[in-house]
Amino acid sequence: MICLDHMRSAHPSRLWLIFGPLLLLLLPLGLRAQGNSAQLDHFSVQEVAGQVQLDVSLSAGFTCNGIQILRSGDSLQFETIGLFGGFCGDSALAISYRFLDEQPLRNQRSYYTLLLGGRIPTEVLSIQLVDYGQQGFQLRPNPASVGVDLHFRNALQQTYQAALINLQGVTVRQTESNTNQIGLSTVDLPAGLYFILLSNQSTGLVQRGRLLVQH
Repeated sequence: MICLDHMRSAHPSRLWLIFGPLLLLLLPLGLRAQGNSAQLDHFSVQEVAGQVQLDVSLSAGFTCNGIQILRSGDSLQFETIGLFGGFCGDSALAISYRFLDEQPLRNQRSYYTLLLGGRIPTEVLSIQLVDYGQQGFQLRPNPASVGVDLHFRNALQQTYQAALINLQGVTVRQTESNTNQIGLSTVDLPAGLYFILLSNQSTGLVQRGRLLVQH
């Protein structure tokens, strides 16, 4: 039996020794490490074979009651698309998890975040998946007014050249890049139909498309 008079005069640290372990047991698992700033070692998103792969690593000592995976198309309204259910994390080891979004949003930027234990949000990461279609690249926007971006696959970071050609066969724009995107200005071009040639400078592969310029 605990004497109440003794409790009133007890030092706060002694009260914690008495009741601290009990309070920790009563707290939801998702809140036990909420004050731990190192709760998340790693969180990343990347495209893998047309899908979005999320890699997560929880710090040693952080535990939670489930991990919700949330996705948004505007960074404001999120929906749950996956769940690592049950107990997650480990008191002694860093634990890693992997989730594959098999039906990601396409042709727009997608935003992903995690909810640890149903209560603790992580940072928001974004990625954009492009549907390249049969021609192997996508023009956005099309029709264009001030400019157009060519999106294409270039995992090996090879050099690509993009050329914009008018109906008279004159090249009016030309540039190259070793990324997966090339931008072309159309702000001072006459309105009308143009041809796009996207050439891989290493393989000689040429992909063709059409662009409509409107002002």
